[in-house]
Amino acid sequence: LVRAWLERGSHERRAERSREAMRTRALRGEALGRPPYGYRVEARRLAPEPDEAAVVREMFRACIEDRAGIRRIAQQLNETGHRTRRGRPWATASVREILRNPVYTGTYRRMGIVVPGAHPALMPRGEFARAQRLIEQRRTSPSRQRRHSYLLSGLATCGYCGNRLIGVRRRRQ
Repeated sequence: LVRAWLERGSHERRAERSREAMRTRALRGEALGRPPYGYRVEARRLAPEPDEAAVVREMFRACIEDRAGIRRIAQQLNETGHRTRRGRPWATASVREILRNPVYTGTYRRMGIVVPGAHPALMPRGEFARAQRLIEQRRTSPSRQRRHSYLLSGLATCGYCGNRLIGVRRRRQ
């Protein structure tokens, strides 16, 4: 086992060093990769992007105060002319991802590492928890959903728009 470990190729050692450096940065709460909508990277940390942060707050406000569902929130954003970072109309999946993401409470998650209070929160924890309860109450499919693994999820890209593809399973009667 030790011999096999010592005989690793240089590319494997480089990959290990790279992963370890990324874990170290994640432990310090430093941003890795593309920042979530509502934030930008400033001095290796997430910092609120004012225009996007206002849209995120509007999503949570509509969810909590108006008790609007995810589809209604996406529709309202599109009707008022708000667009995603890529300039596209809002889709329900994008709105759901934002409303379910604890990053907006100041919690940084990467590589299995969770760092609370790593960056400025856009939503107080209490309001975020309230939004989660409201979303859960509105679920149209209250049964436990099973997750499926798809070989090329996140690896294959769409030739038209360049987005990464995901696997989806639908049952029709």
